[in-house]
Amino acid sequence: PEPAMRWLVAVAVPWLLGCHAKLRTGTVTIGGVKEDSRWKYVSKFGYDIGKGTYAVRLKAIRPLLAEEKEIMMDIYLDEKWEKIDTNGPACDKVEFRNTKHPVKLPLNAEWSDWINGTLSQKVRPHVWYFGLSDCGGEHLPTSTRIKYEFLALQETQSHFSVEMNSVLMMHFVEVVVLILFSIYFTRQCHRFTQSAESLHAVVWALMTAALVLFVGKMLSLFHWWSYSENGYGVKGVDVLAEICVMISQVTMASLLITIAHGYTLLQNKIGELDVIVPISFMVSIIHVLLTGFGKITDDAAHKWHDNEGLVGWLIVFCRIALAVWFSVAFKWTWDAAAPRLRVFLMKFGTVSIVYFFSYPLLFFVTGFFAPYVRQKVSHFGQFFIHWFSLFWLARMFLERGEYFQVSTLNSSFLPGGGVSILEKDD
Repeated sequence: PEPAMRWLVAVAVPWLLGCHAKLRTGTVTIGGVKEDSRWKYVSKFGYDIGKGTYAVRLKAIRPLLAEEKEIMMDIYLDEKWEKIDTNGPACDKVEFRNTKHPVKLPLNAEWSDWINGTLSQKVRPHVWYFGLSDCGGEHLPTSTRIKYEFLALQETQSHFSVEMNSVLMMHFVEVVVLILFSIYFTRQCHRFTQSAESLHAVVWALMTAALVLFVGKMLSLFHWWSYSENGYGVKGVDVLAEICVMISQVTMASLLITIAHGYTLLQNKIGELDVIVPISFMVSIIHVLLTGFGKITDDAAHKWHDNEGLVGWLIVFCRIALAVWFSVAFKWTWDAAAPRLRVFLMKFGTVSIVYFFSYPLLFFVTGFFAPYVRQKVSHFGQFFIHWFSLFWLARMFLERGEYFQVSTLNSSFLPGGGVSILEKDD
């Protein structure tokens, strides 16, 4: 496969480093008699060092205006944005803006002229926030639905916000890593089946987790490639990609919990452990719902990585709950295990607990980084944890190491089967 891999890199790298595009569209409701309807958040963009540009245009779509009205496009530097009281009066926010642009809304739902400007960064990257205000002069008489189109460019002509630099390269590297893992995994499975009757259920479960993760990463790569072409990607594909990654993680967690309950260690059949399957399914559904909700708020002012905010805290709670479940099951198996089995359980339990608490720890640590680097820290951190866990479990299941010696995987290699150390010593 080496010539094919060299060809893939030679073709893909220039494409991955090419120009990209971004277009943010959406709607907000502004105006009317309510104070909290006088100001609305639009978008944000992280500019690298240099002179970046932006462009915005608006149109009133509902209700149609009886006469032309003017509202303001407000722009805030991150250092001032942090001082805003989000719970205070809406129009108090305009006191912190760095610059503003009047935008005249035409009649008949026509687009306004493009509002263009430049923003300079000399020392470090900065995040700029964009909002609409209706706080001065003649207010919009009623709540008005306004559609906007927002464009932003780095000085290098890249349309990616600073935290998303090299996003295509990141996903490409991850796909390559998973391809290499797949080659290793396939070879190990082939060697295993040469001397065993068949692959064990735990190997099939791990294979499923790896395959779902690979599908998710391929979908992510396709989404970001589409994003580079059309400026917004394929949202459905993006959501499906994140769901695949979450399902893969839950599958691995469920596999660890099943083994902690004694499957392959104290018994070679699921038996009473079949309750794990519906519970794991419900946990997967919860993660899928959280992922979908998180995608709805992708461009929120407070959000700088995929799971920042409430969604991230809920996922942290789910992972801690899974860790507690694992710990209880592990204690039951530990009490019933022979001394030799406990030697393996000590290593297995330590690595598994690290896996369960790695996401909560990564979530907390990511918050200490500057906003424009949190996405990279969170993304690469999660991928490394996921890949390392896959590799560790693949070695544990398919190589004739300590787990093989103490588990029922050993029985398929012996006439009559059976693993003597499953009985607890007195």
